[in-house]
Amino acid sequence: AGTGVPTFVIFGPSSVVKNKPYSSKAHAIAIPLDCRPCQFRKDRNGLDIFSENKATCPFDMKCMRDMSVD
Repeated sequence: AGTGVPTFVIFGPSSVVKNKPYSSKAHAIAIPLDCRPCQFRKDRNGLDIFSENKATCPFDMKCMRDMSVD
């Protein structure tokens, strides 16, 4: 994206608004789910969903697992 090349960025649990490159040629790909983005959310026990390189997603990472190529 920084060189002006068209870039397609795949987003799962992370925020498109926060993490998408600043470029008119950068395009976000994400599944529109109510639970995403959960990058900074807490689970039912009040713990961060993503911490210490682990995910405790209550939906088993649906935002990534349901993504496919047409």
